[in-house]
Amino acid sequence: MTVAVGAKYPWGDLCRLPPPESNISEAVILASDSRFSRKSGSSYTTVSDVGTKLFPLGKDFAAVYAGISAIGELCLDELRWKLSKETSPNSLRSRRIAEQTFRAIYRHKLASARLRAEENPLYILLGACTNTGSAELYLI
Repeated sequence: MTVAVGAKYPWGDLCRLPPPESNISEAVILASDSRFSRKSGSSYTTVSDVGTKLFPLGKDFAAVYAGISAIGELCLDELRWKLSKETSPNSLRSRRIAEQTFRAIYRHKLASARLRAEENPLYILLGACTNTGSAELYLI
């Protein structure tokens, strides 16, 4: 089983740590496990325990995935390439590009390999920090 988590910082009581009147920037914390598994019948076997599932995608922008790793990495590579071509990126546009890219690649790869989505899930968390000091976290 793959684990990927994301959180916006600060949260809860951590919001009270900075001194009053300070203007602390928000952040996004992303983490994942490092295991790659392969489905064998109705169970999974470990292929490797040293994989990377956290990917920087640009300045102050990263993603982590859980699920079918081959497709997850293709999605993130394609997104990194598409975002590098943007002349004036913004949060809304980047999120739309990510959603369209991930859906298209995921559907195509599942169909070409004759895989079922229920048996091959993919979850991608995107985290970004803006120039104004706010953080954004999205599940796609």
